[in-house]
Amino acid sequence: LDGDLTGRVAYPALSILVFVPFQWLGVPAAWVYPLFLLAALALLYRWSPPKLRPLILLPLFIDPRYLLYSLGGVSDIVWALLLVAMLRAWSSPAQRGIWYGLACAFKHQPWLLAPFLLIRIWHEEAEGTSKERLQRLLRFAGFSVAGFAAVNLPFALWSPRAWFAGVFEPVVAPMITFGQGLSALTMFGRVAIPKPLFTLFLLGVLGLALFAYYRHYRQ
Repeated sequence: LDGDLTGRVAYPALSILVFVPFQWLGVPAAWVYPLFLLAALALLYRWSPPKLRPLILLPLFIDPRYLLYSLGGVSDIVWALLLVAMLRAWSSPAQRGIWYGLACAFKHQPWLLAPFLLIRIWHEEAEGTSKERLQRLLRFAGFSVAGFAAVNLPFALWSPRAWFAGVFEPVVAPMITFGQGLSALTMFGRVAIPKPLFTLFLLGVLGLALFAYYRHYRQ
């Protein structure tokens, strides 16, 4: 809030480790996210049904920010690509869980999808007893935790306090509220909205969305 700099990336460990192979290959860091963008575009096109391929990439070009973010050093394209891989592997309980765990191991946004994915698994795989459906939920959760832990556990064991402080810095630190939507009011100094209020906005919208998704899943 005082305009100072932060000396660490406040995300899980994969957000840093993703640069390691590129460093070994001598690829400049500025190329990493554009390369992930190209991979996401190619795989999204390749994995889509043939009838949708002429249209599937249009949303990413209608709003230039989707492309400019990746070209400008914003890292979200990496977890977006991992979620695309999760959807591609959805028929495999192990693979979809691991891909989702890796997405969570990169950044926080995929964490918010967890309850929605569990609701989807519960509803779409409705055959069998409640116990069997619960076992499918636990299987997905287990593989997801395994994917997350494979990347983060060594660092969490190395220094639990440093790992926890780094990963949860966006939640507890007095950071500038920066982004689209309501946060733009604060970012441009139009309205002074305290950070806890944004947390309440988030939890309220998340709660309503979860209720609607569970209650009206078939629609």
